Amino acid sequence: MLTEEECTAADRRGRGSTLAASKRSLLWRAVSEFTQQLDAEGRSIQLRLCAEAARALREACSGTSYYRHIVVDEAQDLHPA
Repeated sequence: MLTEEECTAADRRGRGSTLAASKRSLLWRAVSEFTQQLDAEGRSIQLRLCAEAARALREACSGTSYYRHIVVDEAQDLHPA
């Protein structure tokens, strides 16, 4: 998870609207509290699980390349994680 400083400094170009620094801090606190509540309950959300799976796969396959290309149908339904 980003630190509050990273969240405040993040580039938001292309997001469609600006977000003032004061609101970025508020957003960071809300997300941080939500994440802490999930952790305390042993729960997660799909996007976080996808990010964790991608990280684990990256670590497990470090330096190994299994595929040269991947074809994905309905890619608009996927998240970068």
